[in-house]
Amino acid sequence: MHTPTERSRRRARRGTTLMELMVVMVILAIIMAGAFAALNRQQVATTGQTATTELRAQLNEAARILPVELRSVSSVGSDIIGPLYADSLKLRVTYGTAVICQVVGSAVDLVPAGRLSPLDATKNYTLSSFVYDPQPGDWAFVLNEGATAATIDDSWTPMTIANSGSGGASGARKNATSTCLPALGGYTTAADANKSNYTLNLNGSGGSSMPATAGAGTPIKLAREVGYTWVQRNGDWYLGYCSSGYCGLANTPEPLVGPLWHAMNGSAVVPVFTYYDAAGAQIPAGTAATTGVARIVVTLRARTKGVVSAAGARTARDYVTDSLQVSIAIRNRNAT
Repeated sequence: MHTPTERSRRRARRGTTLMELMVVMVILAIIMAGAFAALNRQQVATTGQTATTELRAQLNEAARILPVELRSVSSVGSDIIGPLYADSLKLRVTYGTAVICQVVGSAVDLVPAGRLSPLDATKNYTLSSFVYDPQPGDWAFVLNEGATAATIDDSWTPMTIANSGSGGASGARKNATSTCLPALGGYTTAADANKSNYTLNLNGSGGSSMPATAGAGTPIKLAREVGYTWVQRNGDWYLGYCSSGYCGLANTPEPLVGPLWHAMNGSAVVPVFTYYDAAGAQIPAGTAATTGVARIVVTLRARTKGVVSAAGARTARDYVTDSLQVSIAIRNRNAT
């Protein structure tokens, strides 16, 4: 016979039943499913926000880059190269300025770039500065000081850098040691002799020739033709950049900004560049003459690479699209 105390001990030692274990497992599964669902929603939202942020960052980068070159061109000076297109743009942009120290025939020697040794103890001089190294085919504008000392008859004579110079050397030759000696205008000192400088062989453009007034101390501007156009990489479209003007098979543009939304409403290319004259009238695409361009509107549209769940999507998961429009007034409306 079991006493009440023994029966109590047996009940206290009784294990968990199978039904109780199943109830606990079901409760844990429900909790874990809810946690994973919340984590997945958070991850999807974060991915969408990241994609949207990258999308807008690309548009903002384009808004930062494009106006820099467009504001510096002179449409009256033919820096915008026609014909005008809605999906591409060709420009002639200035990338350097220098001072000539001597002219020998059609060749000019430029004062070395960078800071020169001081001509006196209180001054430093930087007379030549380049964003790029001069290359054959680039433009050179030599100041023609005219017949009088007044600036009213001054003008810039357009020339181009030749493919080759004397002895078969490049038309844009970089000299290991400076050819601008102190005696040539006094723009350098003996301490500058170990600095490199450029010798440029120039050809006239459109019947122009080296100005008779060119010599030691004459300013020169260097420019290069560049181009913007669409370029495709791995199925995505970008606004591409050509550093030597005409984008084509021989000069493939490099992606500059993107991915962008290239097509809309079927196969129609999204316009990027719209042109206006000084009166505000739109200049039709295909117009050959560019001297009347006073303002360029740049419109860029971008879309996330895939469907996302984020603010801006039309449904729970969809592409997010955004656009940016920049209106750029051409500052240099006078001849180059």
